[in-house]
Amino acid sequence: MSTARGCVQTVLGPVAPETLGATLMHEHVLCDLTVPELAAQQLPEVEIRLDNAFEIRHHWCRHYGNHVLNDLELAVDELLRYRTAGGSALVELTCEGIAPDANGLAKVAERTGLHIVAGCGPYVEAHLTVEQRARTIEQAAEAMVRAVSEGIDGSGVRAGILGEIGVSTPCTAVERKSLLASVLAQSVTGAAINVHPPRTLRGTLEVIEILAGAGAEEQHSDGHLSRPESLVEEERQESRRQESSGQAVQGEERGDPPEDAAALRRDPNPLLVPLRSFDRGGESGVDERRGEQQGGVACQDDPERRRLLHREDDSKQSGQSRQKSAERVAGILEHVVPGKGGRSSGVG
Repeated sequence: MSTARGCVQTVLGPVAPETLGATLMHEHVLCDLTVPELAAQQLPEVEIRLDNAFEIRHHWCRHYGNHVLNDLELAVDELLRYRTAGGSALVELTCEGIAPDANGLAKVAERTGLHIVAGCGPYVEAHLTVEQRARTIEQAAEAMVRAVSEGIDGSGVRAGILGEIGVSTPCTAVERKSLLASVLAQSVTGAAINVHPPRTLRGTLEVIEILAGAGAEEQHSDGHLSRPESLVEEERQESRRQESSGQAVQGEERGDPPEDAAALRRDPNPLLVPLRSFDRGGESGVDERRGEQQGGVACQDDPERRRLLHREDDSKQSGQSRQKSAERVAGILEHVVPGKGGRSSGVG
Protein backbone atom coordinates (compact mmCIF):
# COMPACT_ATOMS: atom_id res chain seq x y z
CA MET A 1 0.00 0.00 0.00
CA SER A 2 1.25 3.46 -0.87
CA THR A 3 -0.04 6.63 0.80
CA ALA A 4 1.06 10.21 0.27
CA ARG A 5 2.31 10.88 3.78
CA GLY A 6 3.16 14.47 4.52
CA CYS A 7 0.88 15.58 1.67
CA VAL A 8 -2.77 16.31 1.07
CA GLN A 9 -4.37 13.65 -1.12
CA THR A 10 -6.65 15.27 -3.72
CA VAL A 11 -8.70 13.59 -6.44
CA LEU A 12 -5.92 14.42 -8.92
CA GLY A 13 -3.08 13.28 -6.69
CA PRO A 14 -1.06 14.44 -3.68
CA VAL A 15 -0.20 18.12 -3.19
CA ALA A 16 1.85 19.98 -0.61
CA PRO A 17 -0.29 21.35 2.27
CA GLU A 18 0.96 24.89 1.74
CA THR A 19 -0.55 24.96 -1.77
CA LEU A 20 -4.14 24.68 -0.56
CA GLY A 21 -4.89 28.35 0.08
CA ALA A 22 -8.49 29.33 0.89
CA THR A 23 -10.28 26.03 1.55
CA LEU A 24 -13.94 25.19 2.13
CA MET A 25 -13.88 22.33 4.64
CA HIS A 26 -17.33 20.79 4.09
CA GLU A 27 -18.95 20.69 0.65
CA HIS A 28 -21.08 18.39 -1.49
CA VAL A 29 -20.46 18.89 -5.20
CA LEU A 30 -21.98 15.70 -6.63
CA CYS A 31 -24.30 13.65 -4.42
CA ASP A 32 -27.78 12.31 -3.77
CA LEU A 33 -29.02 13.00 -0.24
CA THR A 34 -32.58 11.83 -0.90
CA VAL A 35 -33.99 10.20 2.22
CA PRO A 36 -34.52 6.46 1.56
CA GLU A 37 -38.28 6.59 2.24
CA LEU A 38 -38.72 9.21 -0.47
CA ALA A 39 -36.41 7.46 -2.93
CA ALA A 40 -38.41 4.24 -2.53
CA GLN A 41 -41.53 5.98 -3.87
CA GLN A 42 -39.86 6.39 -7.30
CA LEU A 43 -41.48 9.76 -7.89
CA PRO A 44 -40.52 12.11 -10.73
CA GLU A 45 -38.20 14.99 -9.87
CA VAL A 46 -40.02 18.10 -8.70
CA GLU A 47 -39.34 21.23 -10.70
CA ILE A 48 -38.54 24.11 -8.37
CA ARG A 49 -40.74 27.04 -9.34
CA LEU A 50 -41.74 30.33 -7.77
CA ASP A 51 -45.05 28.90 -6.58
CA ASN A 52 -43.50 25.91 -4.76
CA ALA A 53 -40.10 27.25 -3.69
CA PHE A 54 -41.30 28.11 -0.17
CA GLU A 55 -42.83 24.67 0.34
CA ILE A 56 -39.67 22.93 -0.86
CA ARG A 57 -37.39 25.10 1.25
CA HIS A 58 -39.34 24.48 4.46
CA HIS A 59 -40.24 20.83 3.82
CA TRP A 60 -37.08 19.82 2.04
CA CYS A 61 -37.42 16.06 2.66
CA ARG A 62 -40.75 15.73 0.87
CA HIS A 63 -39.74 16.60 -2.69
CA TYR A 64 -37.72 14.20 -4.81
CA GLY A 65 -34.95 15.92 -6.74
CA ASN A 66 -34.33 18.59 -4.11
CA HIS A 67 -31.45 16.53 -2.70
CA VAL A 68 -29.82 15.52 -5.99
CA LEU A 69 -26.65 17.21 -7.25
CA ASN A 70 -25.67 15.38 -10.43
CA ASP A 71 -25.17 18.17 -12.97
CA LEU A 72 -21.44 18.26 -13.68
CA GLU A 73 -21.69 21.33 -15.90
CA LEU A 74 -23.51 23.27 -13.19
CA ALA A 75 -20.95 22.17 -10.60
CA VAL A 76 -18.12 23.38 -12.81
CA ASP A 77 -19.83 26.73 -13.40
CA GLU A 78 -20.45 27.36 -9.70
CA LEU A 79 -16.96 26.33 -8.65
CA LEU A 80 -15.34 28.48 -11.35
CA ARG A 81 -17.09 31.42 -9.69
CA TYR A 82 -15.65 30.26 -6.36
CA ARG A 83 -12.20 30.07 -7.95
CA THR A 84 -12.57 33.55 -9.48
CA ALA A 85 -13.61 34.93 -6.09
CA GLY A 86 -10.40 33.66 -4.50
CA GLY A 87 -11.08 30.05 -3.51
CA SER A 88 -8.50 27.41 -4.32
CA ALA A 89 -9.53 24.18 -2.56
CA LEU A 90 -12.44 22.35 -0.99
CA VAL A 91 -13.20 19.15 0.90
CA GLU A 92 -16.00 17.12 -0.72
CA LEU A 93 -17.53 14.85 1.92
CA THR A 94 -19.97 12.77 -0.12
CA CYS A 95 -19.53 9.18 1.07
CA GLU A 96 -21.22 5.76 1.17
CA GLY A 97 -24.99 6.04 1.15
CA ILE A 98 -25.28 9.40 -0.62
CA ALA A 99 -23.98 8.53 -4.10
CA PRO A 100 -20.31 9.54 -4.26
CA ASP A 101 -18.98 10.19 -7.77
CA ALA A 102 -15.20 10.06 -7.62
CA ASN A 103 -14.68 10.19 -11.38
CA GLY A 104 -17.03 13.16 -11.61
CA LEU A 105 -15.05 14.99 -8.93
CA ALA A 106 -11.83 14.37 -10.85
CA LYS A 107 -13.40 15.93 -13.96
CA VAL A 108 -14.58 18.93 -11.95
CA ALA A 109 -11.09 19.38 -10.48
CA GLU A 110 -9.49 19.21 -13.93
CA ARG A 111 -11.84 21.79 -15.40
CA THR A 112 -11.77 24.25 -12.49
CA GLY A 113 -8.17 23.98 -11.36
CA LEU A 114 -9.35 23.50 -7.76
CA HIS A 115 -7.77 21.15 -5.24
CA ILE A 116 -10.61 18.78 -4.27
CA VAL A 117 -10.19 16.38 -1.37
CA ALA A 118 -12.72 13.52 -1.48
CA GLY A 119 -14.18 11.78 1.54
CA CYS A 120 -15.02 8.14 2.13
CA GLY A 121 -16.71 5.94 4.71
CA PRO A 122 -20.31 5.32 5.78
CA TYR A 123 -22.96 8.05 6.15
CA VAL A 124 -25.83 7.76 8.67
CA GLU A 125 -27.33 4.31 9.08
CA ALA A 126 -30.64 5.21 7.41
CA HIS A 127 -28.82 5.75 4.09
CA LEU A 128 -26.75 2.55 4.17
CA THR A 129 -27.54 -0.75 2.44
CA VAL A 130 -28.24 -3.91 4.43
CA GLU A 131 -24.79 -5.18 3.51
CA GLN A 132 -23.07 -1.99 4.66
CA ARG A 133 -24.90 -2.07 7.99
CA ALA A 134 -23.92 -5.70 8.57
CA ARG A 135 -20.16 -5.13 8.15
CA THR A 136 -17.84 -5.69 11.07
CA ILE A 137 -15.64 -2.86 12.32
CA GLU A 138 -12.70 -4.42 10.52
CA GLN A 139 -14.61 -4.75 7.24
CA ALA A 140 -15.79 -1.14 7.34
CA ALA A 141 -12.25 0.00 8.12
CA GLU A 142 -10.86 -2.06 5.25
CA ALA A 143 -13.25 -0.34 2.82
CA MET A 144 -12.01 3.09 3.96
CA VAL A 145 -8.37 2.07 3.77
CA ARG A 146 -8.95 0.81 0.23
CA ALA A 147 -10.62 4.10 -0.75
CA VAL A 148 -7.61 6.08 0.50
CA SER A 149 -4.88 3.78 -0.79
CA GLU A 150 -6.37 2.47 -4.04
CA GLY A 151 -9.44 4.49 -4.98
CA ILE A 152 -13.11 5.04 -4.20
CA ASP A 153 -15.35 2.21 -5.46
CA GLY A 154 -12.61 0.93 -7.74
CA SER A 155 -12.33 4.25 -9.59
CA GLY A 156 -8.63 4.77 -8.95
CA VAL A 157 -9.52 8.22 -7.57
CA ARG A 158 -8.24 8.22 -4.02
CA ALA A 159 -9.96 9.69 -0.97
CA GLY A 160 -8.00 12.12 1.20
CA ILE A 161 -10.16 12.17 4.32
CA LEU A 162 -12.30 9.70 6.26
CA GLY A 163 -15.81 11.08 6.31
CA GLU A 164 -18.20 12.46 6.70
CA ILE A 165 -18.84 9.53 9.03
CA GLY A 166 -22.59 9.77 9.65
CA VAL A 167 -24.03 9.83 13.16
CA SER A 168 -27.75 10.23 13.88
CA THR A 169 -29.55 11.57 16.94
CA PRO A 170 -29.06 9.45 18.95
CA CYS A 171 -26.05 7.48 17.69
CA THR A 172 -27.00 3.96 16.59
CA ALA A 173 -25.03 0.77 17.12
CA VAL A 174 -24.14 0.68 13.42
CA GLU A 175 -22.89 4.28 13.54
CA ARG A 176 -20.79 3.53 16.60
CA LYS A 177 -19.14 0.75 14.57
CA SER A 178 -18.53 3.29 11.82
CA LEU A 179 -16.77 5.63 14.24
CA LEU A 180 -14.56 2.85 15.59
CA ALA A 181 -13.82 1.70 12.04
CA SER A 182 -12.74 5.22 11.08
CA VAL A 183 -10.22 5.28 13.92
CA LEU A 184 -8.86 1.92 12.78
CA ALA A 185 -8.60 3.21 9.20
CA GLN A 186 -6.90 6.35 10.46
CA SER A 187 -4.24 4.30 12.22
CA VAL A 188 -3.37 2.70 8.88
CA THR A 189 -3.66 5.65 6.49
CA GLY A 190 -2.96 8.69 8.68
CA ALA A 191 -5.98 10.40 7.11
CA ALA A 192 -8.13 12.80 9.12
CA ILE A 193 -11.61 11.87 10.35
CA ASN A 194 -14.62 14.07 9.73
CA VAL A 195 -17.95 13.28 11.38
CA HIS A 196 -21.52 14.34 10.61
CA PRO A 197 -22.50 14.72 14.29
CA PRO A 198 -25.81 14.33 16.11
CA ARG A 199 -28.02 17.39 16.43
CA THR A 200 -27.28 17.90 20.11
CA LEU A 201 -24.22 19.12 21.95
CA ARG A 202 -24.31 16.08 24.21
CA GLY A 203 -24.31 13.80 21.18
CA THR A 204 -21.38 15.65 19.60
CA LEU A 205 -19.36 15.35 22.79
CA GLU A 206 -20.19 11.64 22.90
CA VAL A 207 -18.77 11.28 19.39
CA ILE A 208 -15.56 12.97 20.49
CA GLU A 209 -15.33 10.65 23.49
CA ILE A 210 -15.81 7.57 21.29
CA LEU A 211 -13.08 8.70 18.90
CA ALA A 212 -10.67 9.62 21.67
CA GLY A 213 -11.39 6.42 23.58
CA ALA A 214 -10.62 4.35 20.49
CA GLY A 215 -7.25 6.06 20.04
CA ALA A 216 -7.94 8.87 17.57
CA GLU A 217 -5.82 11.98 17.85
CA GLU A 218 -7.01 14.59 20.36
CA GLN A 219 -7.28 17.45 17.86
CA HIS A 220 -10.81 17.77 16.47
CA SER A 221 -12.76 20.19 14.30
CA ASP A 222 -16.43 20.44 15.20
CA GLY A 223 -18.78 21.36 12.37
CA HIS A 224 -22.52 21.57 11.60
CA LEU A 225 -22.86 23.81 14.67
CA SER A 226 -25.65 25.92 13.15
CA ARG A 227 -28.26 24.58 15.54
CA PRO A 228 -31.54 25.82 17.06
CA GLU A 229 -31.28 28.97 19.16
CA SER A 230 -31.88 27.03 22.39
CA LEU A 231 -28.53 25.29 21.90
CA VAL A 232 -26.50 28.25 20.65
CA GLU A 233 -25.16 29.59 23.96
CA GLU A 234 -24.37 26.13 25.33
CA GLU A 235 -22.55 25.18 22.15
CA ARG A 236 -20.70 28.52 22.07
CA GLN A 237 -19.34 27.92 25.57
CA GLU A 238 -18.33 24.36 24.75
CA SER A 239 -16.72 25.35 21.46
CA ARG A 240 -14.59 27.90 23.31
CA ARG A 241 -13.46 25.17 25.70
CA GLN A 242 -12.58 22.89 22.77
CA GLU A 243 -10.67 25.66 21.01
CA SER A 244 -8.64 26.36 24.15
CA SER A 245 -7.72 22.67 24.29
CA GLY A 246 -6.36 22.68 20.72
CA GLN A 247 -9.48 21.55 18.89
CA ALA A 248 -10.70 23.51 15.88
CA VAL A 249 -14.27 24.71 15.59
CA GLN A 250 -15.85 24.33 12.15
CA GLY A 251 -19.17 26.15 11.85
CA GLU A 252 -20.73 26.40 8.42
CA GLU A 253 -23.97 27.66 6.92
CA ARG A 254 -25.65 27.05 3.59
CA GLY A 255 -24.33 29.40 0.95
CA ASP A 256 -22.90 29.52 -2.51
CA PRO A 257 -19.21 29.27 -3.41
CA PRO A 258 -18.56 32.91 -4.45
CA GLU A 259 -20.13 34.23 -1.24
CA ASP A 260 -18.12 31.73 0.79
CA ALA A 261 -14.90 32.85 -0.90
CA ALA A 262 -15.76 36.47 -0.15
CA ALA A 263 -16.41 35.55 3.46
CA LEU A 264 -13.01 33.88 3.67
CA ARG A 265 -11.44 37.12 2.44
CA ARG A 266 -13.27 39.11 5.13
CA ASP A 267 -12.10 36.70 7.82
CA PRO A 268 -9.68 34.06 6.55
CA ASN A 269 -9.82 32.10 9.82
CA PRO A 270 -13.43 30.89 10.15
CA LEU A 271 -12.37 27.49 11.49
CA LEU A 272 -11.42 29.03 14.82
CA VAL A 273 -14.52 31.13 15.41
CA PRO A 274 -17.31 29.46 17.44
CA LEU A 275 -20.63 29.19 15.60
CA ARG A 276 -19.55 31.42 12.72
CA SER A 277 -22.23 32.29 10.21
CA PHE A 278 -21.67 34.66 7.30
CA ASP A 279 -23.88 37.62 6.46
CA ARG A 280 -26.05 37.21 3.35
CA GLY A 281 -26.90 40.89 3.00
CA GLY A 282 -23.63 42.21 1.63
CA GLU A 283 -20.66 43.98 3.13
CA SER A 284 -22.71 46.96 4.35
CA GLY A 285 -24.79 44.68 6.56
CA VAL A 286 -21.63 43.31 8.12
CA ASP A 287 -20.15 46.74 8.71
CA GLU A 288 -23.28 48.01 10.42
CA ARG A 289 -23.14 45.20 12.91
CA ARG A 290 -19.42 45.12 13.58
CA GLY A 291 -19.56 48.10 15.90
CA GLU A 292 -22.18 46.31 17.99
CA GLN A 293 -20.27 43.07 18.41
CA GLN A 294 -17.30 42.27 20.57
CA GLY A 295 -15.16 39.20 21.09
CA GLY A 296 -16.94 37.11 18.46
CA VAL A 297 -20.29 37.23 20.30
CA ALA A 298 -23.22 38.81 18.43
CA CYS A 299 -25.80 41.16 19.94
CA GLN A 300 -28.26 39.29 22.11
CA ASP A 301 -31.25 41.58 21.43
CA ASP A 302 -31.72 40.57 17.80
CA PRO A 303 -32.02 36.89 16.75
CA GLU A 304 -30.83 37.68 13.24
CA ARG A 305 -27.78 39.55 14.47
CA ARG A 306 -27.07 36.75 16.91
CA ARG A 307 -26.21 34.65 13.86
CA LEU A 308 -23.45 37.02 12.78
CA LEU A 309 -20.20 36.43 14.62
CA HIS A 310 -17.64 38.80 13.18
CA ARG A 311 -14.55 40.24 14.84
CA GLU A 312 -12.75 43.52 14.42
CA ASP A 313 -9.37 43.04 12.80
CA ASP A 314 -6.77 45.31 11.26
CA SER A 315 -4.46 44.33 8.41
CA LYS A 316 -1.84 42.88 10.74
CA GLN A 317 -4.36 40.70 12.55
CA SER A 318 -5.79 39.61 9.23
CA GLY A 319 -2.40 38.46 8.03
CA GLN A 320 -1.79 36.52 11.23
CA SER A 321 -5.26 35.00 10.99
CA ARG A 322 -4.69 33.93 7.38
CA GLN A 323 -1.44 32.20 8.29
CA LYS A 324 -2.99 30.50 11.30
CA SER A 325 -5.95 29.31 9.26
CA ALA A 326 -3.73 27.87 6.53
CA GLU A 327 -1.71 26.01 9.13
CA ARG A 328 -4.84 24.62 10.76
CA VAL A 329 -6.37 23.47 7.46
CA ALA A 330 -3.10 21.84 6.43
CA GLY A 331 -2.89 20.19 9.84
CA ILE A 332 -6.34 18.68 9.45
CA LEU A 333 -5.85 17.39 5.90
CA GLU A 334 -2.17 16.48 5.87
CA HIS A 335 -1.27 12.82 6.19
CA VAL A 336 1.18 12.03 8.98
CA VAL A 337 4.88 11.37 8.57
CA PRO A 338 5.93 7.70 8.78
CA GLY A 339 6.08 6.27 12.27
CA LYS A 340 3.37 8.38 13.87
CA GLY A 341 -0.33 7.82 14.48
CA GLY A 342 -3.28 9.59 12.89
CA ARG A 343 -2.87 13.30 12.40
CA SER A 344 -6.25 14.62 13.43
CA SER A 345 -9.95 14.01 13.65
CA GLY A 346 -12.74 16.31 12.53
CA VAL A 347 -16.36 16.46 13.49
CA GLY A 348 -18.07 18.22 10.63
